[in-house]
Amino acid sequence: MRAKFKTYRRLSPELRSLCREAFFHLFLAKLLIQFVPSRILLKYLGSKRIDPPLRKEDTTSDPNTFRLIQKGIDIVRCNLPWHSKCLDQAMAAQWMLARRRLSGTVYLGLKKSDSSHKKYDAHAWVCYKNIPVVGAQPHLNYVIVGMYSHQNKI
Repeated sequence: MRAKFKTYRRLSPELRSLCREAFFHLFLAKLLIQFVPSRILLKYLGSKRIDPPLRKEDTTSDPNTFRLIQKGIDIVRCNLPWHSKCLDQAMAAQWMLARRRLSGTVYLGLKKSDSSHKKYDAHAWVCYKNIPVVGAQPHLNYVIVGMYSHQNKI
């Protein structure tokens, strides 16, 4: 525990702030997933899309902001006292992007399971300008069943 605290203190103030924000959003997402029905939960992901949204110019001054969000979520999810799955990571990343007025898209996908005890595997990932933020590689074999994004109001 002491080593983790020392590692946290060595992070830059900006990354420490992002880690605190990521912890809050991952905790909130976990609570929502546990206690809110899925039909209501999907509203927290943004508006449903049929096709990938057209992107407006983002108003952020730092083009690597989404990479810092990616790193913050990755650092926090490895140190949580609970197991953080792809959906809570996707929700947290989506909220963190939206807070910075960056338009990310949450993708929900399904594929046939390799195991015999369940039929399908589900996965959620977030992309910002077609660049994966969380849930990067496994989405290659998944069929997209839903896309959700927040609209930039610029």
